[in-house]
Amino acid sequence: MGEMGDLVTKYLTKRGENTGNWSSEYNHKDFINWLCGDGEHEYQEYQTACTVSTELQEEFNLITNPLMRTWIDECIFYSPANYWIKPSGFYDGHHPKDEHSEWGNLIHVKRTIKIAAILADIENLSNHEHNILIAALLIHDIGKYGLDGKNPKIIKEHPLIVREMISNFHLTTNLDKTIVDDILSLVETHMGRWHNPRPSTLLQWVCHYADCIASQPDLVIPVSLGINKACR
Repeated sequence: MGEMGDLVTKYLTKRGENTGNWSSEYNHKDFINWLCGDGEHEYQEYQTACTVSTELQEEFNLITNPLMRTWIDECIFYSPANYWIKPSGFYDGHHPKDEHSEWGNLIHVKRTIKIAAILADIENLSNHEHNILIAALLIHDIGKYGLDGKNPKIIKEHPLIVREMISNFHLTTNLDKTIVDDILSLVETHMGRWHNPRPSTLLQWVCHYADCIASQPDLVIPVSLGINKACR
């Protein structure tokens, strides 16, 4: 996504939501006024989304299906920016300590996918299964702080709201519904015995195990962030 093009799209989306006119034409003066006023928060969210997308390029590249990769990239872009910045856990015994502070969820996602890649190799998953697994783990926790990412506490039912969140995103990539359902079924079962529905397929269990192993406080899988890098 081009930086200015993405911001214009967000502006037109908001304009359509506010006026009910989705065919509203782009007006440069109105856009600048929006960007300097009501759009300031949107711009900050855009910058965060841009940073997250950059940080996850290595993980995106593990998905070999171009359409699926683009769909997930869009989901990441529209997911609550605040979610990525927040901690993945708060207490000893829940997630490694480096996930208890800023960008904890981003660290957790990268860590989880590292483990998933190892488990996928052990189970000799097909290329398609591997794509589904990585895609699911990239978005498995985006509902952790609610639909808008602003809940002060972690929501226990967060695996079940991701489907609703994505249905509200203005995605332009039409990924096959069966593939979307397969991805979301992994998201919805990723907490294993601590949540319903529980995993029932090998792929769902692999997803759960990757998340569970990554969450162990004493098993710290090294990951690195380059938050200060420029947005793509």
